[in-house]
Amino acid sequence: MLMFSVSQKRLLHAADVEPDLVAGNTMCWTTPQGWMLVMKSSPSPSSSSSAAAWLWNPRTGDKITLPDVEAGDDDDDDGIPMYCKCLLTHKDATHPGCFVVLFDYKEPNMWYCKVVVDGDGHRGGWRRYTYDIGDYEVPPASPTKDVISSVAAVQGELFFISSHEDMCAITFSSTSSTGDDDDDPEFQYFDVTMVDFPPGMCSGRTWLVESDDQLFLVCVCFVGFDADNVGAIHFVQRLILDLLWWKVPSSSPRYPADC
Repeated sequence: MLMFSVSQKRLLHAADVEPDLVAGNTMCWTTPQGWMLVMKSSPSPSSSSSAAAWLWNPRTGDKITLPDVEAGDDDDDDGIPMYCKCLLTHKDATHPGCFVVLFDYKEPNMWYCKVVVDGDGHRGGWRRYTYDIGDYEVPPASPTKDVISSVAAVQGELFFISSHEDMCAITFSSTSSTGDDDDDPEFQYFDVTMVDFPPGMCSGRTWLVESDDQLFLVCVCFVGFDADNVGAIHFVQRLILDLLWWKVPSSSPRYPADC
């Protein structure tokens, strides 16, 4: 595995900075917040079925140990898959309300765990949650559950676009550790006016991103329906109070420099 250091302007070999990243039986995920989630299972079949987990910051070398992840049974396949989207709910991983969250790209499943131990020394373990945001708008032969794909973390909440007319914010209880239904993530839907494509452009791709604790929508607009013909790229900021999108001029200091 290779990593590129922007500050040092050079490639780094993962084995030189964190040997566990290239060791066997290890999975890792990057986050927009700069941390990496690492899980390492035992190479011995006779050993514990759990996997050690921790957060690692490639820039500083800091580590935060997380609870072990229990491996899923072969019958129900509860294990965390490799292909997931990983985020922290806060930019500061040491924030007392920060959670690390994994979204399965293929199935409507998510796993989450509180990062920091509570003042009473309690943190709880990993939880799996199966959500239901409806079916795909253009279903195949049989209805298929939609999955959360484009998601961004802003000040403790996870935002995703649920349709052209509304969005959803996911919040976690700061005491989500007991496994009770009362501790399930809360999905809060709200109406929002989405952006329209410029004249002559009928399709595009959108992503939600966070920059300076603000939520932005990145829209790559295609001429007609040709994905190889990009006509415009727009950055728009969501105004939290008005639930509207405001186009950000490229000269504005609010233009997401990290996009």
